[in-house]
Amino acid sequence: MDVTEPDLVDDLINALPQLDVCDHGFAKDGDVGKEQENLTDGHQEPRPTPRKELDKLQMPRWYQARRQNLSKRQRAILQDVWPKYGRDYKSLKFGEPIDWDTLFHDCAEATKGLVLDIGFGAGDSILQLAAARPKERFLGAEIYRAGHALVAEACDQQGLRNVRLFGGEATKFLQRYCGDGSFDRVQIYFPDPFPGSETDMNCRLMSANFFAMLAPKLAPGGVLHIASDVGFYVLDVLDHLRAEPNSAFWRVCRIGQSGGPDNSEFSPEAAAAVRHQRTARDDELAAAARMAAVAQDLGLRMGTRPTWRPQTKFETKALHEGRFVWDVEVDYIPAKPLAQG
Repeated sequence: MDVTEPDLVDDLINALPQLDVCDHGFAKDGDVGKEQENLTDGHQEPRPTPRKELDKLQMPRWYQARRQNLSKRQRAILQDVWPKYGRDYKSLKFGEPIDWDTLFHDCAEATKGLVLDIGFGAGDSILQLAAARPKERFLGAEIYRAGHALVAEACDQQGLRNVRLFGGEATKFLQRYCGDGSFDRVQIYFPDPFPGSETDMNCRLMSANFFAMLAPKLAPGGVLHIASDVGFYVLDVLDHLRAEPNSAFWRVCRIGQSGGPDNSEFSPEAAAAVRHQRTARDDELAAAARMAAVAQDLGLRMGTRPTWRPQTKFETKALHEGRFVWDVEVDYIPAKPLAQG
């Protein structure tokens, strides 16, 4: 049986998490060859190792982020503490939705819903929210292994039983392991905007396809909350949400604005360090004007920053440099069943 190139790529990517990517067993390069027997079809010769093949492909930038050097302490945390709070591809059955009650088996008091935090980073938001809302369950997804170690250790030190973590790429996690109607809230705070060329922007998490895939994962009445300090990225997101087919099941209900060139936390020294300072200021004001027009078109009054959302280090840096911070909340509207004739 001939193997087509797309099939090979899919097999390699699916096999990759079982080897070194987000596998906190930290397989060595020499161990990869041991898995070749799982990558053969019939009587064909064993295929080249996934790593060599993947080096020939132009992988998305999120893949490269997974290859990081970890300290001995971080490795020890991932070996000893991570299994209490975290899961990765290796510990889950491919294509089988997670049973959330089983995952949060030691937190019976958390009954108010499930919140997904995509890209929890250093845990600025998920840790504070979980501590402040012990009756809610929080699930974080992140690709950076250093973040896995940092947040797992913090959960252990603070005794946060209502937090679980996933080490891997959020889109694959949602597609493979999350059933429909899983989440009451999804929050995406300060995602990487990948500024620059069109190729770079294609690496962005939030796209039209992403929102179409995410929608059924929310429960009826669920909310998507996005925060970013990159105005033109937020405008791009709003365009995706307002266009067909996403406009059929997403409704923008709130746009909040804070910061800006004259905010109380503005630091002239920090702003002076920004390259092309005058252009940056003009871009901020232009994005703010377009955002106001979008809000007016939606029939919304421009709001302010939600006081309950923890302030992250990225947000603090943006405020010091005089940038606006945008909060967008979107309601999920499930499709109505067709009337029976």
